[in-house]
Amino acid sequence: MPNYINADQTHIITDQEMAALYNHSGELVKRCWIIIHWLTGARPAEVIILTKKDITIEPEKTTFRLQTKKLGNREKREFYVHHRTLILKIPSTDTYIKTLDSFTRRFHQDDTRLFSFTLKTGFNIISKTSMDALGFPLCPYNFRHSRMTTLFEKGMTIDELKRFKGSHSDRSVREYIHARKVEYNVETTI
Repeated sequence: MPNYINADQTHIITDQEMAALYNHSGELVKRCWIIIHWLTGARPAEVIILTKKDITIEPEKTTFRLQTKKLGNREKREFYVHHRTLILKIPSTDTYIKTLDSFTRRFHQDDTRLFSFTLKTGFNIISKTSMDALGFPLCPYNFRHSRMTTLFEKGMTIDELKRFKGSHSDRSVREYIHARKVEYNVETTI
């Protein structure tokens, strides 16, 4: 089992914390593992199977094609595969996208997996990088919680979040949204 038990999975990662993670991640492969989690809030099992053809970088947007394998019938051990496409309006000039582009260009075959390590190693990359950069452990689910919370704060509806997250349940989406102190400009009349 990966060492993320000590991570507060509800911690919402700030832009500044992500910049620190980016700067401390070292190798390009580790950096891109963290970037993809940050941008997509995807499940670790979705990120680990990404191939070059699953990421399309264009001047004004980046597209991720994610695949989820879920257990459908527990008794029969039947699985079903679900695909979803995330189109992120982030220009190719963004630092994280430029890094991701540099990484994916290294692969000559479109169907080559981007990450050749195990999920446990992926969890440990995030845990170690966060300890070095921030002084406390994170896990991949922190990115998932962070993405859902920030998108909700920016006005995305529960139905839109369900599609983004790859879920059919309002309840499962709400579990990923965390209240944060947000300042509101409210005028009062006396």
